Amino acid sequence: AACTAAFVLHPTWYTGMAAGWAAAWVGTGIQHTANHGGVGKGFINALLGFGDDIACGGSSLVWRYHHMVSHHVYCNDDVHDMDVFSTTPIFRLDTQQPKLWYHRFQWLYMWAAYSTLWASIQYSDWEAFFKRAVPGVRMHGLTYREQAVFLLGKAVHLALNAALPIYLHGARAWLPAFAAYTLTGSL
Repeated sequence: AACTAAFVLHPTWYTGMAAGWAAAWVGTGIQHTANHGGVGKGFINALLGFGDDIACGGSSLVWRYHHMVSHHVYCNDDVHDMDVFSTTPIFRLDTQQPKLWYHRFQWLYMWAAYSTLWASIQYSDWEAFFKRAVPGVRMHGLTYREQAVFLLGKAVHLALNAALPIYLHGARAWLPAFAAYTLTGSL
C-alpha cells in the first residue's frame, strides 16, 4: 500500500520500480497463498487474494481457474498446463516442446519478453472474462458477484495506477513511472 501511495502521489521511475517490486511480491507470495486458501479462513483469503486484482492488475478469478485447474490438475503437462504452453513458441519450457533455433538465446531475450507480462495479463484476463474460459478450462457457474469483483478489481487497479496519477500529475510524469512499474513488476 505504501508503494502504491508513493506511486500515486509522486510518480517517478523509482516509485514505479518500488510499486512494481511490491506488486511482484504480492503476486508471487501473498495472493498466491491466499487464493490457495492458505492464509486464513474465508474472507481473509478472499481479501488477500484480491491483492492480485489491486496490486498486480491481474484477476484473482481468472488466476484461480488458470492456476488451480490448468496448472495443478495438469502440472508440467506441455499440452494442458497453461504455465508451460502459454509461452510457446517464444520460450521453450519443457523438453517435449519443439526446439527452435532461437531457443538457445532465450536466456538473453527473456528479459525483454517477460517485461511485457503486465500487458499480456491484461489481455488474457479480459479474453478469459468474455469467453468464460482459460485455455483448456471452462469457467462454469460464474456468479454475478464474481463478475462484479473482476470488474471492480480492474477499475480500482487502473484508477490507482493510471487515472489518478495522470489526473494529479499529467501523462508526462506518469508514463515513465508506469513503464517502470510494469517492467519491474513483470520481471
